[in-house]
Amino acid sequence: MIGTSAALITTQLAVMMPGDSPAKHLAYAAAGVGFLVYALGLILSFFLPEPEQESLPE
Repeated sequence: MIGTSAALITTQLAVMMPGDSPAKHLAYAAAGVGFLVYALGLILSFFLPEPEQESLPE
């Protein structure tokens, strides 16, 4: 369901992107949404809990 909403955000964002053709608008919007997804994943990965020392293999 998250991917579907990202596709909607991309097409809505394409209207505001620079470029002289619709393909460039969509490409810039897709790059922007992709960057935001990776940045959000990086930031949220710092909040993951560390594994317990007993459950780690030696």
